[in-house]
Amino acid sequence: INAEYMGELLKQQLKDGQPVFQELIKQYFLENNYRLTSISLPDPSLSERIYQEEQSKLESYRSKLSSKEIEKIRIKAEELKKVQETPDPPEALACVPTLKVSDLKTTITTIPIQVSTIGNNAKMITHDLDTNGIVYV
Repeated sequence: INAEYMGELLKQQLKDGQPVFQELIKQYFLENNYRLTSISLPDPSLSERIYQEEQSKLESYRSKLSSKEIEKIRIKAEELKKVQETPDPPEALACVPTLKVSDLKTTITTIPIQVSTIGNNAKMITHDLDTNGIVYV
């Protein structure tokens, strides 16, 4: 697959106003008759297992290192910690975008909605906002 060509083709189709994503969403989501129900259950021991696996890998890696290599890693870790704990200079902080309280709206924007019932008492909420032809379900 020529990714560059495909990217340019997609850009041109979007520029020409062709409904690229709308048709895909319609085909694969809205008019798709297949359904899947997925139920996820938490694993209370997953975090501990991941931690133990990580510790095992680290110990295995460390056992293969010489004392010189371990010392080199320790020094690099100390250097990294020092860099991370050093405050950024004012000119670097000035580049970070900020948001002041005065930048925030003090009023709540209310979107008018219509609530209706469809099928077996399922509620449907609609609103008159432009979504470029994409329906959010």
